[in-house]
Amino acid sequence: MGIMKWDPFEEFENLQDKFMQMVQTFEEPIIKKRKREAFKEFMSNNWMPRVNVLDENDKLVFTFDLPGMQKKEIDIKYEGNTLVVKGERKQETLEEGKNFIKKESHYGTFSRAFPIGIEVDEKNIKANYKNGVLEIVLPKIEKADSKQLKINID
Repeated sequence: MGIMKWDPFEEFENLQDKFMQMVQTFEEPIIKKRKREAFKEFMSNNWMPRVNVLDENDKLVFTFDLPGMQKKEIDIKYEGNTLVVKGERKQETLEEGKNFIKKESHYGTFSRAFPIGIEVDEKNIKANYKNGVLEIVLPKIEKADSKQLKINID
């Protein structure tokens, strides 16, 4: 067996590898916990209201569940063939002496955008908000029936 040359840098690399493995062993659960906490915080400040979209013959009807909101907290726009609904549901102030055991209500801002793939009569879009339900009606523009045209070949 021959004489092996000692490489101090190789020993240092081995030590560094072992140290990094040790750090990862302790760091991984901490990072996962931080990600979970950040996600929970994001979800508690942002929510997405439920929506139903009905395609009727002459119109599209959007129905949003927005309980506890007022009209002034809702913003509706139709631009670039996209319906955009934004709003903010403010958290109610907790009366002194009341303690929640469980609270599943969502508060904060929301924004929903729906690309509309058909022609809409923009001047006649209507919105109605009643009992926590927002209904938006987008009337369709009727297309004239296309005529069949015989094309001659030259």
